[in-house]
Amino acid sequence: MNLKLDKSTWNRVAFGDVVANINDYYKAESDGTLPYVAGPHINAGQVTVASYGSTDDDDFPPTFKRKFTHRDVLLHSRGIDKLAVADRVGVTGEKLFVLRSKDGSVLTQEFLVWLLCGPKARAHMEENFTGSVNKFLNWKPLASMELDLPPIDEQRQIAELLWSLESHRGHAAAVESEALRVADEAFSDQLARRGTRSILLSELVDDVTVGVVVKPTQYYTDETSGVPALRGLNIQPGRFVLDELVRFRPDSAKQLTKSTLHVGDVVVVRTGRPGDAVVVTEEVDGFNCIDLIIVRPGFGLVPEFLASFLNSSYGRAQITRLSAGTAQQHFNVGALKKLTIPNLTLEDQKRLTDSVEFLRNSVQSASRELAALRTLSRALSAEIFGDAS
Repeated sequence: MNLKLDKSTWNRVAFGDVVANINDYYKAESDGTLPYVAGPHINAGQVTVASYGSTDDDDFPPTFKRKFTHRDVLLHSRGIDKLAVADRVGVTGEKLFVLRSKDGSVLTQEFLVWLLCGPKARAHMEENFTGSVNKFLNWKPLASMELDLPPIDEQRQIAELLWSLESHRGHAAAVESEALRVADEAFSDQLARRGTRSILLSELVDDVTVGVVVKPTQYYTDETSGVPALRGLNIQPGRFVLDELVRFRPDSAKQLTKSTLHVGDVVVVRTGRPGDAVVVTEEVDGFNCIDLIIVRPGFGLVPEFLASFLNSSYGRAQITRLSAGTAQQHFNVGALKKLTIPNLTLEDQKRLTDSVEFLRNSVQSASRELAALRTLSRALSAEIFGDAS
């Protein structure tokens, strides 16, 4: 892709010279009830706020005092993947920067979030995280970041292009979400109507183990010859997301046979979104994995049925009950073995799984479109915000 950008007309600026970190304070007595945004309200990879709380909720943090307004950019100082534009006036906490262009004739507000999504900005922010356990980004190193700004008309054109792509991504994500919901509803309804007695999952599997947990970074390599290793972020219900793979050194991967994946295995997320599951296909056969549960179904269990069960609301109720932790739910091997699953024949498992296959195909179609959009977005970002040479 070539946008034929003439970067000789771009001006290098210090971020803090063109962007302000807003510190307007919320006062309940005069501002009344407002929406609020915390970290969980921003999804990684989505540049609009995913959801809002309300200041009159019981769980509204009393320390949240920073006001933002429509089009302000919210950047979490604890994780640069938490970056989004607000579409209303609201309140946030001290851990989120509230970013606003100082002069719209120099930097358009619509362009600001895309500037921060660029590879140069991300690299600068990642290099300037401080702290040992809970790393964070301070305003001073963020303000000192030097970036190249196109002329204002070009900013508007680029922003329009990228926001159009984001709108398309949002539509595809909504289609995928709805297809998943309908498939889950159909699968769960059929399970409930069967009224079949249940059996412990541990009685239907040959093995349940876990991927690399202790210091997986010791095995990492940047070489393309490395063996890909899946993490929780690479797993979604019924599908893989292979955008941000890490790799193990080949010599290390050969020793890590316990966590090597094979066709027909079912991988299950342990932390963050416990229970998300997908069947290993030829596409990821031989990959390794990090902090994921690996289930190897026995002869009496169809892998696709197990994954559908774990992803369904019918199975989620058990998973939620058995998951430990509050802020970050954690699902371990012992808990998985305690799950009970409908005791169906192989034929009934296949029949039930096949009955929602056309819905799963809709999910896969939307997922492929999302993957293509992510690839296109990264390519555009690299071309637009790479070196200005």
